[in-house]
Order: sequence, then structure tokens, then C-alpha cells
Amino acid sequence: MASATGTQQMFDLFSQRCMIRDGELRSRVKLFGNLLGDILRSQSGENVFRVVERLRKGFIALRKQAQGVSGTHRTADARSHPLCPVRTAIG
Repeated sequence: MASATGTQQMFDLFSQRCMIRDGELRSRVKLFGNLLGDILRSQSGENVFRVVERLRKGFIALRKQAQGVSGTHRTADARSHPLCPVRTAIG
């Protein structure tokens, strides 16, 4: 059976590895997002890029709003958001 100190050390090591992997994943997501933005601009133009960027920021705002509101209010607030039809269509 592991001691409390040994267990804590294992947990700390696990936490450190998760944080490193989290950083790597976030870095890759950002890279792919930037690449996607570049592709949208070059293939579809600046106007399409602006629309997609507005949607992306809107979805981030929706998620933050939903995290700050609990229970039935969250559903009602999300339904009244201007991007709700797009969010619903995407799934």
C-alpha cells in the first residue's frame, strides 16, 4: 500500500504530465485554427473568414454564458441568443 506522501507524489507527477499534454493540445488546436483561417481566406475570401470568425466568437460567448448560468435559466438564455439557430443546426 502506498504512503500518503507516495500517493501525493504520484498525483503531482500525473498532474504535471496532464498540464504538459494540455499545453501541447492547446498549442496544436491554435495552430490548426490559424491554418484553417488562412485556408478560408485564400479559398473563400476575407468576407467568409469574417463570418466564420464572428460565429466562432459567438459560440465562445454562448459557452461562457452557459457556464455562468445554472438550471433552467441556461436553456432559456441560450435559446434567446442570436446564434441559437446556427448552434442548433450544427448540433
